[in-house]
Amino acid sequence: METRFKCLQNEWTSLGTIAEGAENLLGYENGACVIKVGIFAELLAKEIMTMENIKDYPDKKQIERIDMLKDKGILTERIGEILGSIEIQRNKSANGEVKATEEEAEAVVDMAKEAAEWFAEKYSTGEKKNESEFIEPKQVAWKEEKKEKKAFMKERKITKFFRGLFLTIIILLILALGAIEFYLIKGL
Repeated sequence: METRFKCLQNEWTSLGTIAEGAENLLGYENGACVIKVGIFAELLAKEIMTMENIKDYPDKKQIERIDMLKDKGILTERIGEILGSIEIQRNKSANGEVKATEEEAEAVVDMAKEAAEWFAEKYSTGEKKNESEFIEPKQVAWKEEKKEKKAFMKERKITKFFRGLFLTIIILLILALGAIEFYLIKGL
């Protein structure tokens, strides 16, 4: 199956991998698909904030990120609506409010594709890179810059560790749920 997220494959491989993973769940684990698309959308918003040199806080909610990016004129109205809709659908699936149908999951994946294409078009440099690379703005006081950079790098390492741990836990939960569902369906 050819992925809908080719636009992320060269420069943003980790985002592309998450989006493709969600796409691969489509049709047989629709709830997990919607949740994973939600994770993709959240990481996409965080990546935009990093690329725009906007400080993100660990307790910031996705809706707050979306509103901030819209207020700053970074997100178009359409992309803001898409990311907001994905977040709402993810929360409904994650909280067990609704069991996502294949059509609903397909719609969420299509929205993620549109957001991914917009992102790739806006931020593409045409070269492969580490998508979380932070570019420190020039400052007059080099001592202050060095101190801030050191603090940022420490915070970034911690954030990356917990992001990786979170994604690992989510993936393991999705796999466990798939295995449980498989055994329940097969009656083993």
